[in-house]
Amino acid sequence: QEHLAKASEYKLEATNIFNRLGRVDLALIVEVGYAVVEFLMGNLESAGEAYQKAIDGFRGLQNRLALARGYYNLGDIYRFKGQFDLAQDRLARSIEVREEIGDQVGLVQSLFRLTEIHAAMGDWSGAETTTEKAIEIASRIDHSDYVLQGKIRRCLNQLSTGQQLEVENLETLKPTSNNEIENTVLWYTLVCRDAQMKNESLQGELEEEILQFCERLFSVSTTHMLCLLVASVASVVSNRGKAEELLEKAIAFHQIPPGAPLDMVLSARALLESPDSSEREEWKSRAMTAVEERSKLIERPADRRRFLKARLRRLEE
Repeated sequence: QEHLAKASEYKLEATNIFNRLGRVDLALIVEVGYAVVEFLMGNLESAGEAYQKAIDGFRGLQNRLALARGYYNLGDIYRFKGQFDLAQDRLARSIEVREEIGDQVGLVQSLFRLTEIHAAMGDWSGAETTTEKAIEIASRIDHSDYVLQGKIRRCLNQLSTGQQLEVENLETLKPTSNNEIENTVLWYTLVCRDAQMKNESLQGELEEEILQFCERLFSVSTTHMLCLLVASVASVVSNRGKAEELLEKAIAFHQIPPGAPLDMVLSARALLESPDSSEREEWKSRAMTAVEERSKLIERPADRRRFLKARLRRLEE
């Protein structure tokens, strides 16, 4: 944190130097770097402002590659802030520009992020569409990690909509490289949700593997993945004490942003209590309150209603 704070202090000086030299392009790169630092420090508001400033600058310079990346980054900031409707708008812009300039890898990244927004809003048709388009492009450019991620996301979409999994052996989707941490998180989540649907528990080695991996996700940039995986694994571990400890550690994590699905973690914690107990009702109440608070962050009424309906229905399942 100390080093990050120093980096923020030096930003203004560097920007002034480049502006005096007439290097607006380099000043904008500094602005992007500053946005990253602010994000890592948990300052989402100032990070978003910096990304917007960079977007305006890159638009003026007609640097469309940087512009598309800027829209993607700003969309991600809105996702962390819980403003999913605004995140969707910016990601749509990044997709539009990346399609125009032929940035295929970037296009897949934007489509996957938009898939997450659709899923958060309960728009499974939209999630399916963006997932399939991402798989098609990733296959065309032979990007094996993204092809794999798309197939895992496809299975998660199927489970979420009550469809039969098209993959019989989930081991065939297990990531074999560490290039994409998201692939590992999504595969672990898929395995846990599949086990939950079958009313099964995890096996010893896999259970310990996932529990240890969860510890790596306690950082600002991975809080969405943390909530997703912790909530999924808690219901299928054999040791209730370990599940309770992990869930409560995630709930107490001070860097959870407004947009992270903390309601999923609270709901999973509720399920550890006896049915009809006051403890379960208390945790469920906290989960519902979290959903209601998150819905207030969404500006468009129609999107807010869709989010509320989808999340509250999920809590009742």
